[in-house]
Amino acid sequence: MPSLIPVSNRPFNAETPLEVLPEPLTPIDLFYVRNHFDVPEIDLESYRLTVSGVVERPLTLTLAEIQALPNRTVTTAMECAGNGRLFMEPKPAGTPWELGAVSVASWTGTPLVEVLKLAGIQDDAVDVLFRGADGGTVEQKAIQYERSLSLALAMNADVLLVWAMNGEPLTPNHGHPLRVLVPGWYGMAAVKWLQAIEVLPHAFDGYYQSYHYVYWDDDHAPDGEPLRKMQVRSLICSVGEGAEVTTPVELRGVAWSGHGPVIQVELSTGGDVWKDAELDPPSEPGALQNWHWQWTPPASGEYTFSVRATDAAGNTQPIHHRSNRLGYGNNAVHSLTLNVAE
Repeated sequence: MPSLIPVSNRPFNAETPLEVLPEPLTPIDLFYVRNHFDVPEIDLESYRLTVSGVVERPLTLTLAEIQALPNRTVTTAMECAGNGRLFMEPKPAGTPWELGAVSVASWTGTPLVEVLKLAGIQDDAVDVLFRGADGGTVEQKAIQYERSLSLALAMNADVLLVWAMNGEPLTPNHGHPLRVLVPGWYGMAAVKWLQAIEVLPHAFDGYYQSYHYVYWDDDHAPDGEPLRKMQVRSLICSVGEGAEVTTPVELRGVAWSGHGPVIQVELSTGGDVWKDAELDPPSEPGALQNWHWQWTPPASGEYTFSVRATDAAGNTQPIHHRSNRLGYGNNAVHSLTLNVAE
């Protein structure tokens, strides 16, 4: 049976096995885990979400009160911004993710806009800040995990305050009892263990907003450009590096993008020749796009297979790995060397 692949123990971080990604939903116990600090212990009986700042009516809400507001369920993928960091050169600091820091779930929650309407937003509002209960010491300073969205983004009905995934209450590793969901964005926006929302009359410039989760010394983006939507990406999931396969070679995998649906997946066995894979019917707009491909090689032997995806916005995966100081946004093609038997 597959299991999470640990990447670090404290804080606990772990990858999803690639072979389970073609499933419609990633099982909760196999959904990748990204923690910046130790998981906080939260008592549901005493839990309260506060809403403050430039609002007409500051709020203190129980989970039950949030759940009583209009809610919806969306199925969407989530990916860590550092997914693929291990393959970048030079090797950046940070959690050494390979390719399994991505999963898909069905998320149930209340649109953030419902809570903001309840509080009443004042005219001078600029940013909406989310504060998690997790915290620690970074660069000799005590901080909590905090992120913000612009007011315009926060008012989007797709931004949810989530309390359930795959029909079950959130587990501690995934933000119990409440977390943020910004569909299409990297997971850094999905603040876990949400304990406070503060509407600000200015742009937020905290550590995880203005220093981390931005590009520095990047070969494709100016310094300070923040990460937002997931880059287009595809993975081969049916086999692993060095596996022996028979002819005809059949490969299966997934693709996704935060910029729109994936419209093309191509595979290459070397050189500049790319051949289209077959796309399965999409299950949900934000879910992983399954694909499959069959090829009969001219002879047995060792072959390197590469896969790349293109999304509806015209973005195509690059051939070469990205380079930047913190190891973010690396969406280069996925390549495997396989042994093809007679």
